[in-house]
Amino acid sequence: MNKVDGIISLGAVVYDEFYSRTIPVLVLNDDDFSCALTATYAAILAKGQVVLHG
Repeated sequence: MNKVDGIISLGAVVYDEFYSRTIPVLVLNDDDFSCALTATYAAILAKGQVVLHG
């Protein structure tokens, strides 16, 4: 996402509570968000860094 959305974030928390699995929720700046839309590869590293390629 490129802006905070409370409903999406809450949904991720509820999913984790029910299924004990996490869903990463990221808020990217506009430039990074645009890159993410066309990326062929994306990863979230352990310290929260986002890697985009393509």
